[in-house]
Amino acid sequence: MSEKEIKRIVKADDKHFILPVDIRRKRIFWALSAFFVILLCVVAFLLILLLDVARPPGFGGGTISPVANFRVSHYGANNLLFSRPTAIALSSNGEEIYLADTNNRRIVVLDRSGNFVRSITEITSATAREVNEADGLSMQEDDPSLPSVPLGDYASPLDFVPEAFVAPTALAFARDGRWFVIDQSLRMVMFFDANDHLMRGMVLEEEAPINVDVNMVGDYEQLFITTRSGILRASLEGEFNFAYLNWGLLSGQLDNPAAVVVFDPAHMAEEASISTTDTATLTIVADTLNNRVQAFRNFDTAPEVAWMFGQPILAPDVAEEVDYVFENMIIGNMTSPVDLAISPLGRLFVVDALSSEIVVLNAQTGAYLYTISSVGSRDGLLYYPAGVDFSDGDLYVVDRFNDRVSVFEDAPSQPAVESADMTPAEPLNRWFLLLVPVVALLLTIFRLLSLRMPRYIFDLSSLESLGNDDDLLRFIIEHYDRIDIVSGTETVAEKMLPGYFWKIGTVKESKRDDLIDKHPGLNDVEAEAIILAGNKRRRLSYLVTTSRVVERAAEDAKVKVLKYADFRNLAHMIISDDRAVQEAEDARNAAKIKKKAEKATKKEDKATKKKGSEPKA
Repeated sequence: MSEKEIKRIVKADDKHFILPVDIRRKRIFWALSAFFVILLCVVAFLLILLLDVARPPGFGGGTISPVANFRVSHYGANNLLFSRPTAIALSSNGEEIYLADTNNRRIVVLDRSGNFVRSITEITSATAREVNEADGLSMQEDDPSLPSVPLGDYASPLDFVPEAFVAPTALAFARDGRWFVIDQSLRMVMFFDANDHLMRGMVLEEEAPINVDVNMVGDYEQLFITTRSGILRASLEGEFNFAYLNWGLLSGQLDNPAAVVVFDPAHMAEEASISTTDTATLTIVADTLNNRVQAFRNFDTAPEVAWMFGQPILAPDVAEEVDYVFENMIIGNMTSPVDLAISPLGRLFVVDALSSEIVVLNAQTGAYLYTISSVGSRDGLLYYPAGVDFSDGDLYVVDRFNDRVSVFEDAPSQPAVESADMTPAEPLNRWFLLLVPVVALLLTIFRLLSLRMPRYIFDLSSLESLGNDDDLLRFIIEHYDRIDIVSGTETVAEKMLPGYFWKIGTVKESKRDDLIDKHPGLNDVEAEAIILAGNKRRRLSYLVTTSRVVERAAEDAKVKVLKYADFRNLAHMIISDDRAVQEAEDARNAAKIKKKAEKATKKEDKATKKKGSEPKA
């Protein structure tokens, strides 16, 4: 009889006959299950964490409202959508949008409506003179009053023409149509004409270029290139005329500045709110790793900080050590300013990447005005924005991790009117999905801990019967680590199986006497066996007996009873099944031995015949 049939008989008789080997198998199974569920929890955690990092964290309860000032989003052409764009610049005539589509290794050109115009991936070279003479274009002159600043090996002219962009990360336009690109992987600043031909370039050897901007300085446009430790200023022809390299976190020092704009009251619109008490030109810098924006007076002669918005994140002891106190600081919340744009009204738009918002300041005073957008994935929300440009009352923002360009109106944020089509249901918080494997793990661990071998308590009658069955004794030795007995029966047990682990249990005399009072037919040993079986100790306990009196008293005390006859019969079924399995195994082994012997005999016979057939010498 198979083990499956035996278990079916046990279940049909509503008895629990469990072998320790079965418990061990189940424990191994549930331990492996717990291990795999733990792996599943780890994988689920990492997957949810990856998905949560790769999406905007700005999801929560409540009704979603439309974003004030939002106009439209552009995602690129259907055949090739934007992938992690990082910079944007409007052409000199304001009719085209140039976008550094970094992961796609290209510059994408759109019209003002967001329609795809062309894609620039390959770089074609031509001299500026040839291109402009052929097309009748004219380039503005450089400021002759500015001196030339030699930078030695810091920057060197481009001695080769790259075939294509690798990682374009910054863009800027001049009024005459020329535009400039930084390819951070190539550590290169490229100069293009209005027809998208490469005129010249330079490689920054010591510090890679971070950003490039074109700003009016007086009556001439100047090129501003930022590096890790400061700012390089050059003419549009690439002749350096000023360098401000001052790395650090103190006032006036810079750490990975990412953008530069120049505020000149003379170039602002008439309706701009300009203070007449201080009309100095300010060079405003996005000091990225110092978590602030700094505005400098007299930038190219004697730079001094006019105002500051934000401050480095410092431990108190470090702040005290460097005496981090500034008279002109404007306390504000700035986490990672990465780009700047300025409107004719004197509004400074600061892209705060980590906060995923556009902070609007007064460019002249640094005073906070309002904030545009917040973190999220819906149209109008931002997720790690990277670039910004302004044109004709509209603000163009590179929404990097949402892979799009978002357009906003330059106006203070106003409460927006909600509509049914703008209030989609909130996405499910992915962390709730982790509850499934966690619950499965808890259930698996609970099941593993609940697998305990039942106790079998043999009373004196069952021990006496056990002594007459040698097969059953061998079965107990092979399959059970211990059997519970009561005090007073150990002599019989030791005589029957000397050296076996008999677990001797004791009970209180008061409990024993109370049970005997209820069932006068019981003796002391029988009463103690019933009480011992009733003490479950967080596991099932079964009293094995041959006495009908003991069985009735145990059932009355709600103690589980396994008749000795049932225990013996079920054990003999397993014994018979084990013998059959062993006999079959012995037969197979004997057949193998016989087969090997036959092969050896045939081999010897063949060798003998071969030897007999050889001619004698």
